[in-house]
Amino acid sequence: MPACESLGLYSVGFYSDGRQLAPKGWLTGASLDWGPFYTKVADQVKSNTWKPVAYTAGMEGTEGYIKLSSFGKSVPIAVQKEVTAKEKLLQSGKFVVFRGPMKDRDGKERIASGKDLDIKQLSEMNWFVPGVKGSLH
Repeated sequence: MPACESLGLYSVGFYSDGRQLAPKGWLTGASLDWGPFYTKVADQVKSNTWKPVAYTAGMEGTEGYIKLSSFGKSVPIAVQKEVTAKEKLLQSGKFVVFRGPMKDRDGKERIASGKDLDIKQLSEMNWFVPGVKGSLH
């Protein structure tokens, strides 16, 4: 983030709020607060109810583990309000980002019309949407 800011670029973070690292170039990002999750798992271990699972989650139903980071100074108030409203819809499960029909950048249908990509499919996503350049290799 500081490297981006030093080049006059903006940054979006993941895992933690990076506003202090790039006060001029910070936009927002996803913050992860795993403390409550680890406490829940530790309590399950102590009560002998814990079961090993691969844990994946979106913003919905995560009890605040995943949330939007703070906004940077350059993000207009109107945009902040719009993004915050979408965050609430994501948390409630009422807003789905990956809903079909959706094709990959090569024109192959990846999500059928009216179908949603669930969290497991999203975690295994190995294709790009139109407009994304790059390679997975």
